[in-house]
Amino acid sequence: MKLVTQTEYLASRFGLVGAVERIADAGYDGIDFSAFAAEEYYTEGAHAESFYTEIRARAEAKGISFVQAHAPHGSSFVDEAATEKRFQEIVCSMKNASLLGVERIVVHPCQHIHYVLDPTAPERLFEINMKFYRRLLSYAEEYGIRVMTENMWNFADNVIVHSTCSRPAEMIRYFDEINHPLFGCCLDIGHTALVREDAAAFIRALGAHRLECLHVHDVDGTNDNHTAPYFGGAIGWERVMEALAEIGYRGNLTYEADCFFNNLPEAVASEATRLMAAIGRHLIGKFEAFQTPVI
Repeated sequence: MKLVTQTEYLASRFGLVGAVERIADAGYDGIDFSAFAAEEYYTEGAHAESFYTEIRARAEAKGISFVQAHAPHGSSFVDEAATEKRFQEIVCSMKNASLLGVERIVVHPCQHIHYVLDPTAPERLFEINMKFYRRLLSYAEEYGIRVMTENMWNFADNVIVHSTCSRPAEMIRYFDEINHPLFGCCLDIGHTALVREDAAAFIRALGAHRLECLHVHDVDGTNDNHTAPYFGGAIGWERVMEALAEIGYRGNLTYEADCFFNNLPEAVASEATRLMAAIGRHLIGKFEAFQTPVI
């Protein structure tokens, strides 16, 4: 299991090259390209292809590689023109991620119809998402990159509620219906807690053949905090690592926890990056211990 973290905060402060250097120096094994973090990463023509290939080379020179990415947020809108514009931005992010050598990109499912406010939402969005992901997969084939769906959430009366793929059965249905070798599932551990789903049970329901990657972060159970493990309090991390070991999970431990940096001064960003790496190594150690049979 590789330890991976995203570029979002560090790239916003130090540029993408600076993020690569700090992530490598902190001892991570891989990088998650936050393609959603700035319009330049998902706007066609904002950078020449050489911009990404040169950054990839810089990473490789530091002994680290880009292995995962996250496409722009909000995959669909009520306005059809806005939805088509976002689709093209997602495709652009896929192309740019592939230039970095990324293996998998997480693309949020469409969720512009509200599950709680519209009881027809699950089935309507299922059909919309089947067309959405199948259309994306033609580009996945072109760019040689895998597309991952993700478990989501929504608000109703200021309370977080279920949304697209937030229940195990629905995510399984999406995977099984798409049935494509370049399509898989990313489980956002924090999102499971927000909708009161048990992360360990979710992992076991998906199984290793569906669950290819993770978004690892902690929450307080009320807000989507995206902070470091053990700093939110809503996740039973030992149970999560035990479930991952039990199913034979073959993916990485990938952080989506950059809100951990929000209230910290820039001067301690490198130290905070190393602390998160140490926590990640601790979790991987738990995973490896659960893999080892007791004699």
